Amino acid sequence: MSKHGGNPDRIFVGGHSAGGHLAAMLALELDALEASGMPRDVLKACFPVSGVFDLTGRDEERLGPLLKSPSDAPAASPILLVVGNRTPFLFAIGEIDFPELIPQSHAMADALRNQSGAVELMNMPDEDHFIISLEGGNPDGSWVTRVREWMLNTPTN
Repeated sequence: MSKHGGNPDRIFVGGHSAGGHLAAMLALELDALEASGMPRDVLKACFPVSGVFDLTGRDEERLGPLLKSPSDAPAASPILLVVGNRTPFLFAIGEIDFPELIPQSHAMADALRNQSGAVELMNMPDEDHFIISLEGGNPDGSWVTRVREWMLNTPTN
């Protein structure tokens, strides 16, 4: 990474919707990071937006395209992987996002607050699941501004 101008001590991950789910999985699957040859603390913060964090309790029809079997749901649920987390998380959820996602973001943030990493949840007024995704392209928007602050102020190794 350094040879391309990047700083390996300043790696952050984020995503919207399924990308928010995958970003959280990446930040919390510490054994997978280690197995890939990366240190457990390689990610300095995670920025999920409108993510799904608990796949348990969903019907098989909805899980079908996502998992091989409903029995895989716990392992694919970031909310069940929070124990021992030290990675800071900044969540964003639209005030008028899909109804099932709003409590998931709140529950995930609450679960992480019982761990040692910093946690913040931004409730974005008047934003639905699609409008909030556009916030990532607004350099002067509240979400990008807050992410920038987190990136500048998050300690490195």
